Amino acid sequence: MRLGICVLVLPVLCIAGTIIQDTIHTGFPPQAFGGRVTISGPAMTTSDGKMISRWTRDLQISDGQVQLELEPNDTAMPSGTSYYVVYRPKSGMAWSEYWVVPTSATPLKISGVRVTQPPVPQMGIQPSQILAGGASDGQALVWSDSLRRWSPSTLSAGVGSVFGRTGAVTAQAGDYDTDQVPEGGVNKYYLDSRARAAFSAQGPLAYDSGTGLFSCPTCAALPGGVASSMAYWTGDGSLGPSSVVSTDDANKQVTLSLRDGASVTFGSPAELLSPVPIDIRPPDSSAAPNYPQGFRVRFLNADGTFDEANNSYIDLAPWSQRASLTNFAITGMVKRLKSFTYSTYPSGTGTLTTHSCGASDGCPPNSSGDYLYTVLYYLTTTAASGGTAFLTVTWTDMKGARTFVSPALPLNASGYVQGQVVVQLKSGTINITPGWENASGSPSVSWGYLVQR
Repeated sequence: MRLGICVLVLPVLCIAGTIIQDTIHTGFPPQAFGGRVTISGPAMTTSDGKMISRWTRDLQISDGQVQLELEPNDTAMPSGTSYYVVYRPKSGMAWSEYWVVPTSATPLKISGVRVTQPPVPQMGIQPSQILAGGASDGQALVWSDSLRRWSPSTLSAGVGSVFGRTGAVTAQAGDYDTDQVPEGGVNKYYLDSRARAAFSAQGPLAYDSGTGLFSCPTCAALPGGVASSMAYWTGDGSLGPSSVVSTDDANKQVTLSLRDGASVTFGSPAELLSPVPIDIRPPDSSAAPNYPQGFRVRFLNADGTFDEANNSYIDLAPWSQRASLTNFAITGMVKRLKSFTYSTYPSGTGTLTTHSCGASDGCPPNSSGDYLYTVLYYLTTTAASGGTAFLTVTWTDMKGARTFVSPALPLNASGYVQGQVVVQLKSGTINITPGWENASGSPSVSWGYLVQR
């Protein structure tokens, strides 16, 4: 093991190792370690070719100070060597540990070289140390299972050519095909006859397994014009008159016309008909395929599958009308019926003109209380001397006459009040009245509201 001493007169021979510099503390501060540290270095050959002999060195430690220089063994041969370090304190039991010293231009602490488990040393044998052992020219060491040892043997020279090509042979088209490689027991080769045999058909469809073609000899084509009629159910549960499906090939349209005058047209001259894939099944969990009193319309994926968690469906039956909608945007449910904005300089106490929303304004009442409206309001003001502003809403619902007064907006500072009230309108109109109390200093007040259904 190299000692960390450089002779000044021979600086070119002084090649620095790795410096270990640290302070060893004890668990009883401020007392530091005192005693002897024994370091046993391994036999190895350094990366620059120096042969290092096995060596042991004792260090006397006082005040815990450790500083020494060691040959790095991270790049030495054989690999897997380590330093064995024994600590012998002045009092108490000795202990030991292993170090692996890396190559480092800066000093390292003991924690930087300490390893929990020593590495496994590797054995290196120089080729010049291997004797002939009866081997002849061109032979190599080959394991013999019958002899249970390595023995000289002549290696196979391999093939001389592949498909008539010598040297570095690369694959080319035609080297192998399925006629030369037998198929496996599970994974079979593709054959037209096998693929066609995998299909079948039930009437009215017909299938030719020889050609792989499907046909429907009894099906009638749907040319442009009027197709056969079909029955539909009326609102009272009776079977109504038949409806007609007609097609317009030129405009790529399909029209469903009912005898009562209603009709639905799919497609347009500018765009090809691209219907949403659906299927119709019994409602809820009804199992009968021809259930007569209801149905479920399911919106399918493009491949015809239905995902219960992500796809939508609609149930229509006498006992249940419900829809499970996923990723659907429902529009047209909110309608702006009436809106006003006032702006004035109130003084004292008073009100502005009352505005109403009734049947002619899009707010029809309903004696059963089925119609709900939302009145949204927004009041703003600039700073003045004092007073308050508010908005009053009156209407009649199933419980009688109702009055709502918005929170008061102070007029002594710039600010705003906003909110909404839901109205159930049984009769009459919805009445909105702006008002103020004790206003002074000519504040600028704006009342705004919006009625929606």
